[in-house]
This record gives sequence, structure tokens and C-alpha cells, in this order.
Amino acid sequence: MPKVIILGAGASKACPNTDPNRPMPLLRDLPGILNHFDPPSGFHLLGEYLNRLLAVTSGNIEELLTFMYRLNESFFMPRGQYLLDAKWIDQILASSALPEVFVDPRETPVAIAVVEVLRKVASEEPQSGARTFSPGNFFTTFQGALREYFSASIRTHPCPLHMRLFQDLNRNDCVASFNYDDIADHSLFAARKLTPFSFQGLGFEEILLPARPISTEPLAIPGWQQRQQVIDTFNSVKFLKVHGSFTWWCCLKKMSDGQDGTIPVSSMSFLRQSPKGGLMVRYSLGDRDDATNWDGWTFPPIIFPFLVKGSIYRENAIFARHLAAFQNNLRWAEEIFLVGKSFQNSDHELNGMIRWATFGDTRKVLHIVDPSKDSEFESFHCALFNARLGRRYASFEEYVNHSVSIRS
Repeated sequence: MPKVIILGAGASKACPNTDPNRPMPLLRDLPGILNHFDPPSGFHLLGEYLNRLLAVTSGNIEELLTFMYRLNESFFMPRGQYLLDAKWIDQILASSALPEVFVDPRETPVAIAVVEVLRKVASEEPQSGARTFSPGNFFTTFQGALREYFSASIRTHPCPLHMRLFQDLNRNDCVASFNYDDIADHSLFAARKLTPFSFQGLGFEEILLPARPISTEPLAIPGWQQRQQVIDTFNSVKFLKVHGSFTWWCCLKKMSDGQDGTIPVSSMSFLRQSPKGGLMVRYSLGDRDDATNWDGWTFPPIIFPFLVKGSIYRENAIFARHLAAFQNNLRWAEEIFLVGKSFQNSDHELNGMIRWATFGDTRKVLHIVDPSKDSEFESFHCALFNARLGRRYASFEEYVNHSVSIRS
């Protein structure tokens, strides 16, 4: 009975191995993590800038990030504009460009309001530092803040809750995480479910996992390497990080790469392309200070909570492969575990892909691990995944306690 486990921010937030003073955030908590940094830091300044932008988007972080992404794609990135320049922003406001890009009458006034905030920031004193926050730099700095905060929050690995969730999985199963952190990664590895076979077909250039003890399982196969390969083949599960991960790394281009006289119009023009298609991406769960050659490797892009992900999936092969694998595993799954993840949002593109993948005469079984008491939450997700409701747990801890009692 193939299973798909879908992990959302609620799964990471439930992990007991995190700092209680730096809890893992849900979507609505993202702006608040910037308040945990010292006032003189750039991350704290980013928090003040983010609050100003949220004020004109009714506090909706998804809406704001989507507007910033579309502004970057339409105006800043083609021009290579990495600073907020008041005169240039005046040209955007004076032209008819914004209504042409944001054609929905409900979007146009919000887009103008966001750009007007950028204009005010651009006219402030240079020493404020906020002028560096063009949309592209805004995302880069925000990603850096998330990475540092998550690293400070997670104290030890693996997570006992995730370990129990993964314990009974087999090679026909899939774990799809929408989280950037490495909680699920380390827990899968500790459960001996994460091996190089977990990443087949996803286009990674290299898979770096921590060293493991030599297998002692009595298999009639010569050599520990061959025995380990057989064990990995049968025990590993598919592992997807649909929105990217802090365990991914991209390779920088050499100075001579791509210097053919043209001006690249891409936010990732400084990253090396893989012969497999798309960016060259390394997966690394090991120690960043190990003996592996890290020269030229840098942080890759991640997918923020945008409401326009379709173009990102199409333009970035690593994300497109993950989404295709997610849909394929959903198609064949008989059981789906939804753990701390809600699809009741405005991401109609992703929800449409899920409906298409799960469409058919055979209904699946959906188990929900979530504190929501709203009956609509259950009916919405059962309809989304073409499933009947299976078991319902109000918390990750309740699921673990129930599963332990069954085994005992």
C-alpha cells in the first residue's frame, strides 16, 4: 500500500528538539523571526522594511511576497537593478507599466502602494541601508535570515516524532516536505530510510550523506558495500523538498563562464548549469566543515510562499523534477498522511496540480495530523486529494502515542 507523507511547517514546529525561545515558525510567524536579531544587524533592518510593506498588503505575507516576486521579474531583474533608485522608480509610477503587469483591477492599487513604499525607502538617507533592498536583494537577505534562525532553533537531531512517523515506510513510499529545514532529512537518515536512492531522477549533481556504520545484516552477498547497496535499495524512500532546502547547494560560475558579450537576463545567471538540465545542485546533509571541496558552492534559491509558483516550476529544472515526482507519487499512493500542512490558501496552481494527480475513480485514504478543529479543513483536503478521511490526530504527539500503543 504505497504511502505519501506530506510535511508542512506544523510538523517542524512540533519537533521537541528546538529552542523554545526560537520556535520553528508557521507561515504567519515568518515576519516575526526578524525581531530575534540584534537591532544593528541587517536582518533587524529587513524586519522594519518588511513591516512597512506588510502595512499596504493587509499583513498578508503570501500576497506581499508574490507582489515583490512579480515586480522583480518584470522590472528589476531585466534591468539588473539591485538598489532602490528613486528616479527610476518614479518612471515606473509615471508610466502605465504597473497596470499592464498587474492586470487584475484588484491588484493594481496594491502594486502601486508597494512601489510607493519602495520609492519612499529609495529617497531615505543612504546610511539607513534599506536602499539595498531591491526585491532581489530582499529575497536573498530574507533567505539568509531564515537559514540563521533555523540553525539557531534546531538544537539536536534526529526528531523522535519524525522518526516514529518514518519508521514503517518502505521503498514504495514517499516523503514530500514543504519545509526548508533539515529536521525531516536527519530523521529519515537516522531511520535508515534516506540513501542515495532516495534522490533518483531528481537531477542532483552529488549526494553527500553522513558516514554510517558498516552493515552487519546477514545477507548472502559478498562485501559490505554490496550488502549496504542492497539494504539501501529496499529500505530507502523517495524524498522530495518541493520548495527547496537549506541542505541544497549551487555551484558558482567561474569568471570566464558565459562571457560571450551578452547581458544575461536572469536572477541566477551567476550559477552554473548542469549537463542534466537546470542548475547544478548538490545535496549535503553532512558537516559543512568536512573534507569535501566546497570552493565555489553557495546557497541556491528557494521558493518562498508565492502565489505564482507555476512559472518557477517550469523555469527551474530542480523544482520541476520535484513537483513531477510529487504528482507521480500522489497518483499511485493509496494512503496520504497530511502532517502540519494546509492547502487552504490561494495557491490555486499547486492545488490544481494535486487535483489532476489524484483524479480518478479510486479514492485514497487521507490521515490528518493537525490541530485544526474546522470540519471544512477535513472536507476540503479530502476533496483535494480525492480521498476519504482515515485517522484524525489533533497533534503530532497524539499520532506518535497512538502508533506506539498499537505496536505494543
